[in-house]
Amino acid sequence: QPAAGGSASASSRGAAQAPAASGKAKRKKQEADGAEAQEAENAGGRPSKAPRGPSAKERQSSLMSKEDFMKKAKSFKIQIGNTTLTVNPKEFSTGSCGFSCSSKVVVDVDGAPLTLQCSLNLPVIGSKEWS
Repeated sequence: QPAAGGSASASSRGAAQAPAASGKAKRKKQEADGAEAQEAENAGGRPSKAPRGPSAKERQSSLMSKEDFMKKAKSFKIQIGNTTLTVNPKEFSTGSCGFSCSSKVVVDVDGAPLTLQCSLNLPVIGSKEWS
């Protein structure tokens, strides 16, 4: 073994890598065994998971326009520690719509007041697709 701060010789490095190679082989075998088990389950005609409905993006992408959202969305309040913040409707630079708030908040930790930078972005899933 090398002294503290020293480097291992080439032969000892090669020996140290052998267990890692066998670990990779074990993981590949486990993955293959898992894939075989999945194929066997699917071969029985049973789906591996229950079918899902449409995604949130699919459900919400045609609900309204960006203009409608900005006219109708109302600000709301949240509390972080002892501070109440107002979260306002916003059209983000990405083209999505949602709500946003950014403020400094003081939180007490073990008697020490710590100032936190609080940034909250709440984009509506699918809103980038709105006209």
